[in-house]
Amino acid sequence: MNDATRSALRELGFDDKDWQESQYCPGVFETTIAGGEGAIAKWSALRDQYGETGYWPILRGETLRSETPSIMNAPSPPPIDVAQVLVRVPRGTVTELIDAAREKEREALEAYLRSTGGDPSFLDSDPDHPVDDDDIPWPNEPVRDAPLAFTGVFDILTNKPLKKCGLSLLPAKHPAHAPAHLGFGGWNEVPPDEVLVAILMEWHRRFGAVPAVITTDVMEFAVDRPPQTEQESMALAHEQYKVCGDIVDQGVESVRKLGIMLWRSPTWYFWWD
Repeated sequence: MNDATRSALRELGFDDKDWQESQYCPGVFETTIAGGEGAIAKWSALRDQYGETGYWPILRGETLRSETPSIMNAPSPPPIDVAQVLVRVPRGTVTELIDAAREKEREALEAYLRSTGGDPSFLDSDPDHPVDDDDIPWPNEPVRDAPLAFTGVFDILTNKPLKKCGLSLLPAKHPAHAPAHLGFGGWNEVPPDEVLVAILMEWHRRFGAVPAVITTDVMEFAVDRPPQTEQESMALAHEQYKVCGDIVDQGVESVRKLGIMLWRSPTWYFWWD
């Protein structure tokens, strides 16, 4: 972290001693702050200073990666190689990117099943389709308030501000590179990190969306140019459902409802179970 960055951080009320470099994410600096609205305000201030500091802020929720205990004495993961992730970033529309990633996963699983004597025929079954609820009328006003509101800085059970919220500064050349710097992606139904970077680049281009919160299983965005029409909102809702089915299947229950939530909303929410 250079002197200009430290000076900018001091002007925002941070002490040099507040920050430590991540053990697993080279070049990423971490600290903890109180959660709630205050954390959102600090994130907004750091975002505004991105051009000066060169570090993109990400709120991390309750636990920073470097604080995560090993599971069953498993070895610590190697440091993340951001450059290797970024050279693999594919091109295409969001739908093309997800379809290609899912097909690659399917081929790998089929090859594994055949090598172990398993039966891959179930992979050819039709996937479940979400309920569309097309008869739900489009509202007259957006359902979300205008101010930024991120769930990751609040306790999920009490909805009270977290007493301790992680905050990371990423030496990212673009906010969309955040998954690459944090090693987020490629587990459960989460797209690989290089695919996530490509998707975030596309959403930034179209909607001015930038990642603000990345926890162990949640990603939230601040959106400068959210969809303004029903058609645009519904197209985005179908994209987001392909990226993260849980926000519909275990969340709002239909793509139509998701589209209504996205209409003119300044924040987006993703959760992978």
